[in-house]
Amino acid sequence: MEARLRLRLLVVVVAALCAAVASAASNSSVVGYHGDPTFNVRNYGAKGNGQTDDSRVAEEQSIDQASSLVELSPSFLANCEVFVRDMQALMTAWKAACAATGAVTLVLPPGTYYIGPGTLKAATDLKRFGNDWVEFGWVNHLIVSGQNGAAFDGQGAASWPFNKCPIRKDCKVLPTSVLFVNNNNMVVQNVASVNSKFFHMALLQCSGAKISGVRISAPESSPNTDGIHIERSNGVSIADTTIATGDDCISIGQGNDNIDVARVHCGPGHGMSVGSLGRYVGEGDVTRIHVRDMTFHGTMNGVRIKTWENSPTKSNAAHMLFENLVMNDLGN
Repeated sequence: MEARLRLRLLVVVVAALCAAVASAASNSSVVGYHGDPTFNVRNYGAKGNGQTDDSRVAEEQSIDQASSLVELSPSFLANCEVFVRDMQALMTAWKAACAATGAVTLVLPPGTYYIGPGTLKAATDLKRFGNDWVEFGWVNHLIVSGQNGAAFDGQGAASWPFNKCPIRKDCKVLPTSVLFVNNNNMVVQNVASVNSKFFHMALLQCSGAKISGVRISAPESSPNTDGIHIERSNGVSIADTTIATGDDCISIGQGNDNIDVARVHCGPGHGMSVGSLGRYVGEGDVTRIHVRDMTFHGTMNGVRIKTWENSPTKSNAAHMLFENLVMNDLGN
């Protein structure tokens, strides 16, 4: 595939699209909407029954080999339960999709896809990315669940020297490892993120999200590697999670309501922040934040509410409760 072509890896369950793919089961790929190729993983031997290891259907190859075929990060849209463990799981279908031209669609019909143990690694060349690496978006009842050390490895060490955001307000933002955008009633559990280039995980415009059993790690010196960033979302809970990183363990940005954080261990890192708020015109209020039973060890700070000076418009930060917080060996 030519370097300038963008691959969008879509896990979709649109009835018409799935029906079109199913009717052409004898072909490895079909022509989808707008004349672009569509690849159905079932046609490459994936079972999606929650028992068969779909990674053993395909000939194994590294994630870096697949990543070298795409310019931007794959986007994942799912309405099935996906065990995110190692994308070797469906590499034959992925390779075929990457080799095609146009706006490629990779379809996972509804089911539970078991994908052997391992780590999904990002490419290190920043030219291959847009704003994020892996994206789950516009999905109802998404479940991302890992087992046996399932991890997203952002391989950020090679990129951190290019991050100028700590010293420049108009900096070029590096890609977030995992972005959840416009999802409703999703579950993220038992997955890890290591060495992200920028944020480890970010939630944008999500409604109803339960995050638990997540493990996040990056060196204390890694810049802007916020563990979990939340923005313009509501009904989000984060529990029983361990975060050790180079920036805020959890950052709650503008436009959030009803955020619950419980039993999270933070450290090292900058602590937990509400904000920074007030940088842009038209930011939404931040309300009903409940943080409890959280432990901070070796962090720069505990809990902060941060605002920019000379904010262009007014917004409110209200109805926040912080209770039973344990802080050990903090810098401030």
